[in-house]
Amino acid sequence: GVSRLLRAAAVHVSDDLRLNALEMVCLHPKATEAPSKEELGVVREFLALNMKSGSSHYRQRCMELLKKLFVRLRISRQHILSAARKATRGVRDGQGVSIAMPPPDKMAQVQAVDDFLAWLVEHVIAALFPGGSFERNIMSLELYVTAIDVWKPNRAKHPDPAVTVLSPTEEEEAETDAVLFRAEAVQAVLNALVNSFDYVRKQAYEVLSRFPAPLPGWEKREDVLRLLQWAQSLVGSPRARESDAGSLIVKAVHLKYVKELGWYLPPSGIESETDEGVGSVGKPTEGEPPSLYFVRGLLGEIDKVVEAATVNFEGVFASSFAQGVLLSLRQVLPDLQMPSLLAGKAASKDDVAARGQWREAVEAILERMRRLARIAILAMAGTPPERVGGADGERPMVVGGASVSTGLFGSLYRRPEKALNTPHSVQRDSLQPSLAATQRNTTGAAG
Repeated sequence: GVSRLLRAAAVHVSDDLRLNALEMVCLHPKATEAPSKEELGVVREFLALNMKSGSSHYRQRCMELLKKLFVRLRISRQHILSAARKATRGVRDGQGVSIAMPPPDKMAQVQAVDDFLAWLVEHVIAALFPGGSFERNIMSLELYVTAIDVWKPNRAKHPDPAVTVLSPTEEEEAETDAVLFRAEAVQAVLNALVNSFDYVRKQAYEVLSRFPAPLPGWEKREDVLRLLQWAQSLVGSPRARESDAGSLIVKAVHLKYVKELGWYLPPSGIESETDEGVGSVGKPTEGEPPSLYFVRGLLGEIDKVVEAATVNFEGVFASSFAQGVLLSLRQVLPDLQMPSLLAGKAASKDDVAARGQWREAVEAILERMRRLARIAILAMAGTPPERVGGADGERPMVVGGASVSTGLFGSLYRRPEKALNTPHSVQRDSLQPSLAATQRNTTGAAG
């Protein structure tokens, strides 16, 4: 019949035909009419075989249709349960007639919706396996975000008005949380954070940001500290994807544990009793906000990089220098609840104290930026501090008759008498006056 025809169309080789089949199942004129068991079966088959589409338009259209289906599932389920609760309490309608208990087939639809949501979450988690393709990962994460936004609109950035007006009971909310937010899901999304593709990492963070605090499976402090230590090992990597992944983990930990739970956590994941030593922040001061303590820890990590640059300049730049640490700081800053730094007449003593603490933190951030900028400029100029000055000091190299600086990118520190052969240097013989002038300028600048 129709069900068999829809199943055949949902797995057809044509993208348009598959989308048409999905549209026939997802769209319905009455949002309170729950999908049948056969319709949900068609959606399951569609999702099982359509997680690797390379077309962004195809994925976008799928998300639009599936979101409408999810909204319909949520509204129809809530409509049946609300009618059952009213019937149990003996509520009457506007005409004074008692509201009847929904028939068994309607109550079975509620269970079918619950089973579909549980299957959907398991399907998404299974699709986020290590080494999965970009298409499969992004489809899974976008599907997860869509499901959370519909079933938990209070966690969505742009909730659908059709579901925000629903009023489920606390018991129903707890059941939904148990299905959507699971420990194995957190582990799968954390693994997706180190994916090679920027958009996958971004979507993985979007999923984590919608999870409750603390993250399921990461309720213990020692586990969160281990997570931060792993993040710091990624932050210090010279690979851009790893440093970006580490900074996103730092951002997620700050959001869920520092900002929402008020935990005092060191970004390095290593707690110390005193503030002795470079980069150590010790214990939080009295009245210090948790986010400010976290920012001080990030500034301490920057101090470690600056200290290392003064000892072994080239060794520091062989890794990522301060790229990962600065990225972590940039990721955290938008989530800070910082008071206005402008003085106000009606401010309380606590507000004045907090304002002073944050002003000092902002000044410290700017001072670190200046120090890092000076170090980076020296690197780009090819003049590390331990090699400046002296009779045997390094000089810019000559490339094709022109004096340039390689800094730490490319072959390091060639002497001016060693010219590099390039395609442009074939004209050097005809440009002897210019070459001589360039060499005089170089020698004069060095002196």
